[in-house]
Amino acid sequence: MILDFDKFLEKNMMDFLDKKRSEVSDRAESLREEEFSMFEITEDYSKDISEALKANDMERAKEIFEEVKNKYVQAPEETISKKRLYTIMEEIYERIKDYEEGRKDSNLFETIHDYEEKGLFTNPELFKQKEEETIGIIISSLNLKEKEIEDLTSKDEFGIADLEKAVSSYRELKELVKKIPEDRVDLKAKASERTLSLFYAIKKLKDGIAEPSKAEAEKDPEAEIRALEDKLAEIRIAKEKIVRTHQDINGFLEKKDLAGSVSEYKKLKRLCESFPKELSEERIALLADAMSIYERVKKLRDDILSSQASKGKESLEKLRKKPSGSGGALDEELEPPQGLPDDAQVIKAKADKGLEKGLDDQKSEEGKKDEEKNEKDDEKDSQAARDLRKSIDDSLKRIDGLIGKNDLKASMQEYIGLKKLCRDYPKSDHEGRSEVHRLALDAYKSIRKAKGARNQPDHQSHQGRDKKSRSGRVGDETAGKQGESVEKLRVEIALSHRRIADAIDRMDAASAMKEYLKLKKFCQSFPKSEAHERVSLMSDALRSYNKIKKLKNTLSKRKENDEDQAREDADSSRFDDVRADVLDKIAHIKEFLAQKDSQSAITAYAEMKHLFNSVPDEPFERKRSLYEEILSAHLDMALLDKDFKNKSLIDGSEKVKEIRDNLSQARDFISKKMIDDASHLLLEAKHKIMMLPREEFDEKYDLMKKAEGLEHDVVFSKNLESIDSRQAAMK
Repeated sequence: MILDFDKFLEKNMMDFLDKKRSEVSDRAESLREEEFSMFEITEDYSKDISEALKANDMERAKEIFEEVKNKYVQAPEETISKKRLYTIMEEIYERIKDYEEGRKDSNLFETIHDYEEKGLFTNPELFKQKEEETIGIIISSLNLKEKEIEDLTSKDEFGIADLEKAVSSYRELKELVKKIPEDRVDLKAKASERTLSLFYAIKKLKDGIAEPSKAEAEKDPEAEIRALEDKLAEIRIAKEKIVRTHQDINGFLEKKDLAGSVSEYKKLKRLCESFPKELSEERIALLADAMSIYERVKKLRDDILSSQASKGKESLEKLRKKPSGSGGALDEELEPPQGLPDDAQVIKAKADKGLEKGLDDQKSEEGKKDEEKNEKDDEKDSQAARDLRKSIDDSLKRIDGLIGKNDLKASMQEYIGLKKLCRDYPKSDHEGRSEVHRLALDAYKSIRKAKGARNQPDHQSHQGRDKKSRSGRVGDETAGKQGESVEKLRVEIALSHRRIADAIDRMDAASAMKEYLKLKKFCQSFPKSEAHERVSLMSDALRSYNKIKKLKNTLSKRKENDEDQAREDADSSRFDDVRADVLDKIAHIKEFLAQKDSQSAITAYAEMKHLFNSVPDEPFERKRSLYEEILSAHLDMALLDKDFKNKSLIDGSEKVKEIRDNLSQARDFISKKMIDDASHLLLEAKHKIMMLPREEFDEKYDLMKKAEGLEHDVVFSKNLESIDSRQAAMK
């Protein structure tokens, strides 16, 4: 039986292309949905619920929760919007739940508890699964949380931060245990036992944490310097983030990428508005730069809207209200940065206008006035800093004099005044502020040292003069031993630093961390009397730790890159094998077509299609190249099939002529009363008609009709013979 392979290939290709077109369309719809998923979520529910709870407005909190719940119920299934609404609803629920733990005069928590019992949170329609799959997820989550708590509680140094994380994980673990179905008695009992054991482990570690008393914290001036250094580090990190965000926005603006520009501008706005208000001048400068970015992004948006409106499809106002990629109307998205003083905003607006239209004389005069004003302010700050520094130096001299007179009470009172002067020191002068705090700390330590020396009991007062000299010698020996111990610690610390550097050069993070732990113990063992040197050593150790941490991150990224490369190599090797198999199948198809074996060609083509579909869609270019090779092979297949079909048509014409001759001969046999010969010849002709190709449809139909007519004649002739024979028998 001969099949039309050309039509088979055409249909197969069309089905395949339709499928790919559908996949691309679905992917595009998914991307558009992710891009515009915030269209229905224009409100900042997190901010609204915070304001409502802060104002103790429980009615407003309930309204917010109900609004999110209604949107969640109405949202289409399996959409990004529904997932985001569920996440927002969970967040609101948790925040209200935490708030209600301290207040029992409202029924809002009871309302939400009803929702929880109905399964709105534990079993939302969006995440319905089979029971066994749900149990598997719960067990997996339990194991992860247990491991997380075990890692925290097994640390060598368990601090307050670790305790907070452990308690948070323990609460989540309890919630997971509650979600285990009641019919799983054994599983729930074992999970409860493990949870209880982890609770006692956390409690034991909590009792062992030595929290500094309030009095000691107040007496420790080092905490002020540490807090100041931490604050400066946070400011430096914030500035780096702002610089990177500026670079990203400039890149998006050059590409005219509105969605990316708006997203990065929001990030920049948040960073600038959260910049410490104490650094007012720097904060205003950053906000002014953010205002410039705002104007540029706004101009890009207006240009895009104007170009779209000029095409005549929609009005400008209509396009303004259209949702953008990050959701909400564009006018609502692009908000100027908050926090700029009025005069700064005026100056900034004029500066931006000058960038487009040129600076006018009035702007120049205002700029000069502002510059003079800033110079005067700087001069005032500098003069205030100089006056305070002089007062601080005088206070330090008075403290030294009082310590020399052994008047410790007066020296402590003077120190309290010194601390007040240090607090008033201008924050804009970071280096000067750090230095005066350090000098105040030295003065405090001197007072403590003098106080300790005075309170030390005189052990020699009741002894004879002969013992005094011996005690002096023992004291000298003790001081000498202490000096040797300090010198030994210095040597060990230097060696540890060298070994850490060698380990980092070898990229051996484990050895470096092991050596750092030794270094840390050496630094902690350093005498507290050598405060300056001890702080310096701890600072050097911290720098070494940062280098080790950086090395670990580098090694981790390198490992991830190696794994990714290995996966890519494996995928590439598999792709090469599949490509070779596909090309082999194409060669077989051509051979089958040359041999006029259509059925084998169709089978080979189906196998080739299965191989192609087994190739991953990513990377797209690689699969596309294979697809193009298959398409080019289709042309050769079509030519072979056309040649095959032409030969089949020639053969079909000869067979039609032969069948017509058979039917004509059968008609002659019927006229000669040779009914059996006519029947045999007619059956043979009908079989040949059925074997004709579909291309000979018209001839085939005509021959079938003629064969049916002859068949009726044969039956009629047989009936006549039967009647004649019966009549003859009756006579």
